[in-house]
Amino acid sequence: MCATIKRGLTYMPIGIKIVVLVENDYIRGDILKEHGLSFWIEYKGNRILFDTGQSDIVVDNAKKLGVDLSTANAVVLSHGHYDHCGGLSSVLNLASKAKIFLHPSASQERYSQKPTGTRFIGMSKESIEALDGRDVVWTKEPTRIFDGVFVTGGIDRVNDFEDVGGNFFLDKDCKIADDIVDDQSLFIESDDEVVVLLGCAHSGIVNTLDCISKFTKNKPIKAVIGGTHLVNASESRLEKTMEAIGKYDLSMISPLHCSGNKAVEKIRETFPDLYSYSAGGTTFSL
Repeated sequence: MCATIKRGLTYMPIGIKIVVLVENDYIRGDILKEHGLSFWIEYKGNRILFDTGQSDIVVDNAKKLGVDLSTANAVVLSHGHYDHCGGLSSVLNLASKAKIFLHPSASQERYSQKPTGTRFIGMSKESIEALDGRDVVWTKEPTRIFDGVFVTGGIDRVNDFEDVGGNFFLDKDCKIADDIVDDQSLFIESDDEVVVLLGCAHSGIVNTLDCISKFTKNKPIKAVIGGTHLVNASESRLEKTMEAIGKYDLSMISPLHCSGNKAVEKIRETFPDLYSYSAGGTTFSL
């Protein structure tokens, strides 16, 4: 299965449609951008929104891209950071019948510490309140969303070179480290292969792929799309990551959002035949 790119659209020959609704960049000028991520997925008659970006631009972009959010059967959150669940309230106002899938730790308070200071980066009060009275499925472990569509739940961190990718904490004083245990990814399993969507992969892209491979009994993972959170990765980690990714029989990899320019370039150089650029407005037909 090979990937080709034409006018910003990536095509691959199995019945899955994925639209990048929100990303840090865009492929056309009428699409709004922000530091965030959101995917629209159509598969076997079901419609799933995976993450909601950091604001309600997900609603505007969906309209421009011909996506009707009110038809969503499910809304899945990769983790409880503002740039992945900030548009949740606006989305759920439209998607009145959608089930919501998230890890039970997603709503805890969380902070990021940088040289410029400490800031709150968790779910907003509005996003948390939007869950009240809704059909919520808590996903500590691998969970079926629909036929062939799953969320990983919490991911085992088994290798010795991946970490959460930054200085994250559960308290304002930044004394309690946040391991981001709610980090989870979505994967779509067809008869003979798997497509993986990453939110931020705070558990590590390699840990994530290993977890999915184990769950699917080593079914070939053909496409990986999303945030890899390698923006702060050392050269050693990048090298080990490339080596591990190379062991999978991928046909396409498209790093987004929090991957970082250095890591994206490393992926492009290491896997020139697999790398695919994408951003807000890209549609994948797999």
